[in-house]
Amino acid sequence: MHLLQVKNYFLLFTFLFSSLFLFSQEDNNWVVPNSRAFTLDESELDFLSNNKLRAEEKIKELLQQAEKAGTEKQRTTSIRKMLMAIMLEEAENPPISFDLAKVHIRFGDYLNTAGAWKMGIEHSKIALDYMRKSEGVNSDQLYNMIGKVGSYYMLSEQFDSAKVYYNLALAEAYKTKNPLWISAAYNNLGILLGKLNKPTEATEYFIKAKESLLYKEKNDTILLISILDNVAEMETAAYNYQKAIEIYNTKIELAEKVNLHWQHLKSIVGLCKNYLLLNNRNTAFKQLKRAELFMNEQKLSNITNQIVLAQLWQQYYEQTSNWHEAALKQKWVTQKNDSIEQHNNLFLNEVLQAMVAGEVAKFKKVVQIHKLQLQQKEKDLQIAEQKARFNKILAVVFISLAVALILLIYLFYRNRSNIQKTNLELKNYNLKLTEAELKNRELEKEKLARELEFKKGDLNDLTLYLSNLKEANTKMLERLNEAKNKKPEEQKELIKEISTEMLTQLSSDKKTGLIKENVSQINKEFYDKLLQLFPDLTKSELELCGLFRLNISNKEIGVLKNISPESVKMSRYRLRKKLGLKPGDDIYRFVTKI
Repeated sequence: MHLLQVKNYFLLFTFLFSSLFLFSQEDNNWVVPNSRAFTLDESELDFLSNNKLRAEEKIKELLQQAEKAGTEKQRTTSIRKMLMAIMLEEAENPPISFDLAKVHIRFGDYLNTAGAWKMGIEHSKIALDYMRKSEGVNSDQLYNMIGKVGSYYMLSEQFDSAKVYYNLALAEAYKTKNPLWISAAYNNLGILLGKLNKPTEATEYFIKAKESLLYKEKNDTILLISILDNVAEMETAAYNYQKAIEIYNTKIELAEKVNLHWQHLKSIVGLCKNYLLLNNRNTAFKQLKRAELFMNEQKLSNITNQIVLAQLWQQYYEQTSNWHEAALKQKWVTQKNDSIEQHNNLFLNEVLQAMVAGEVAKFKKVVQIHKLQLQQKEKDLQIAEQKARFNKILAVVFISLAVALILLIYLFYRNRSNIQKTNLELKNYNLKLTEAELKNRELEKEKLARELEFKKGDLNDLTLYLSNLKEANTKMLERLNEAKNKKPEEQKELIKEISTEMLTQLSSDKKTGLIKENVSQINKEFYDKLLQLFPDLTKSELELCGLFRLNISNKEIGVLKNISPESVKMSRYRLRKKLGLKPGDDIYRFVTKI
């Protein structure tokens, strides 16, 4: 269990680090090496753009192809097909169906297997939401999906969320009126409470799990074996080694009845572990030999079983002071774990490459636009610098002439009365100059204040404009769909009208840039104060605080940043944590007080 946790942490860290690294590079680093998992060939591109097929038909076909390519050797093909289906979902908004749910189930399984828990759980939750909205999905299927989400939360050590979903699974199991599902739900809750170091509550759930079984079918016995296995592990953790040995012996008898060989082997391994903990080396040696023989006879010599058995042999050799053999076993286990880690890292890299390569096409266009804007800003900056240099030279010339003039006056009027008169004139001149400068500064402040107010108004107008623009695009799409049923002449005329409307909307990117520039100018002083209080805030989080300060809604922020309102909510949730806000605190009121 310890090795599994270490492996999961390592995979999750690798995924997060890789994601941050890939998305922080310049444009020339966007191309992911060996990203074959998402390289679409011509036939696949034709399939995606086939207007004769509806989106749900394409998704169903892609799902079938992904399930056919389910082996490890064809895994890249399966990932590519599922990502194509998700692209169709985003682009064409097909009706929610069980097939669409299965796409997210399969993709979520891949992500969770790769250790990308956060994204994997999100896709699994999307699948669960689709299943609830789909017709023909029975309670058994819904129960299994809820339990799967709970299991993923538990594997990622998010125990509070796991408990919520396991309780939901229990409620769904009672709806099915299936004793087997009810027992399995209690068993899962028992495992979770065991991980939370609550043995008393865990034992209560295991008892309920056993009481819920009817013991009429083979599956009842299989689930009973699983429950006993969990109870035995708890007894071992509580140092009740003899009681754990009794439970493992009972498990072996039950496993023999239903030919459940892997649980049989697991029980022998459990006996080995407890005998070693009791320092009963002779019996432990016999059980180790028994486990080796059974594993070979039943062909259960997979790498996981070999590692577990090798670790027990290592403990045995350490107890018998055979340090040479213990070191050999430790070295072998380390090599095998490294090999498994390398294999899992390759799989994670494969999934990452597929996802990143799928997003590159979308982000490249945005980067190109930003580059053009940056080049234009650089040109403007160069012009401004040239003007500033010219003004400096002009100021130096003017000051030099003024000094020369004063010197000439001083030399010309040598007598005392003339000097006093000259000094008086200079004093009056300087006084007037200072007053003029003060007036100019006040005028500039008033001008800047007016411009700031105008920009605030422009910001609200542009935000409303972009929101209306999105609605207009939706209406244009509806009109295009209506054009399918019209005559060719009417279709041409309608397309011509829509093209004209779209040309008038091409300035939206410039307006979005103006919005961001206005927000930065409006909130400049606010950003400085906020960074002094919270220096760990990122640029994106600063912009989000600035938008909250201007009382802009989640929907409007989503339009400005080209993201969904749900993504805005997630960003706001993370921002609240960084700002140290309590659940009842209003983030809008908080930022306006800074």
